[in-house]
Amino acid sequence: MSGLFAHAADLHLGAMKDRVLREQERESLRRLIDTAIERDYDFILLSGGDIFHVPVPDMETATFATQQFMRFRETGKMIYAIYGSHDYSPPTDAALIEVLEAAGVLRRVGEAGEVPGDVQALHRQGQGRPPDNWGVCKEECT
Repeated sequence: MSGLFAHAADLHLGAMKDRVLREQERESLRRLIDTAIERDYDFILLSGGDIFHVPVPDMETATFATQQFMRFRETGKMIYAIYGSHDYSPPTDAALIEVLEAAGVLRRVGEAGEVPGDVQALHRQGQGRPPDNWGVCKEECT
């Protein structure tokens, strides 16, 4: 291990509706993945959550992101993601980030359930913000 990693936060993929801005949004993710591969980074950390702008994005956005993440995963290295306020959807708390984890595309660090219920409830209503320790990995992150 070289000790090098790529860090990104609050990607909000799918937020841009304008065609030109949406392509710039995608180009940013492409460049992140290209750089991580070219520089042989050990892993990618997506902190701050909010990989997608909504918990269950449109299929075009989901497919694009999955393809980009898989390019890095094909090098045998991991992508770690911390839950954010846009990464779960009440009332079921279902989110694409969980599908990506189940498929081995990335690994979540921390659980939405680790946040006290009253904080989750306020955050779901658009109030407050997740505590700083929301994404703390309680086990070794390998």
